[in-house]
Amino acid sequence: MIATYTRRELMVVAAAREIGDGEVVFVGMRLPLLGFGLAKATHAP
Repeated sequence: MIATYTRRELMVVAAAREIGDGEVVFVGMRLPLLGFGLAKATHAP
C-alpha cells in the first residue's frame, strides 16, 4: 500500500518540523497555523 499525501499536507508537516521546542514563533492563518498546532501536539509543547 502506497500512502499518498497532498501538497498542503506535506507543507503543514514541513512547517511543523521547522519549529523547535522552546522557540517563539509568529504564525499566520490557515496552513501555518495548522503546522504550529501539529508541532505543539507532537514535539514542541
